[in-house]
Amino acid sequence: MKKMGFLVGAVLTALAASACCVLPALLGAIGAGTAAGFGAVLTPYRPYFIALTLLFLGTGFYFAYRSEPSEEGSCCATDSPTGRLRLSRKISRFILWGVTALVLATILYPWLSEEKLRREDLQAQIAFSQDTSRSAATTAVFTVKELDCAACALRIQQALTHLKGVYAVRTDLKTRRVTVLYNPKQVAPAALQAQLTRQGFTVYGLADSKAKGERCCP
Repeated sequence: MKKMGFLVGAVLTALAASACCVLPALLGAIGAGTAAGFGAVLTPYRPYFIALTLLFLGTGFYFAYRSEPSEEGSCCATDSPTGRLRLSRKISRFILWGVTALVLATILYPWLSEEKLRREDLQAQIAFSQDTSRSAATTAVFTVKELDCAACALRIQQALTHLKGVYAVRTDLKTRRVTVLYNPKQVAPAALQAQLTRQGFTVYGLADSKAKGERCCP
């Protein structure tokens, strides 16, 4: 029972440590994206949650692998009390390693999201600066309240690039701005804003669209 308690604690603290990125993804999957910014409240405490997670896991490993006095000199029959104890310990260790993999994936998720976002932003930057074949392309700039982590930025990029006529999307976590390169003949700025709203994001305002070639962002 103690081991399971520590494992549950490890999972919960790992989720809290990565709430800024994991929570938006989970809420978006169930259609509750309007609360996606809640995880940002826990972001300053991420190092403490990670330390607590490792403490829970370490304690779980201690209980799972410590030697039990009743195991000394026992037989291997699984129907004996000692045999059942050994089987229980094997199951506990299997669960422990599974939970450890889940916890590590949860903790690493924000960093993996940031790395993917860097690649996506690099591709978008190339599209904004070098694509001269789309002469009719214009840009629209949005301010999104919940744009506070890489996972949110990736959700925004994926949602907008699925629209016909959207060529590229850039996000700025510091200013919470989203810049969209699109074809006004195929999609309207209001449709872009509506797409963000459907994803559960709060759009503060819509900047005037500008013809491609003019400087919209620094």
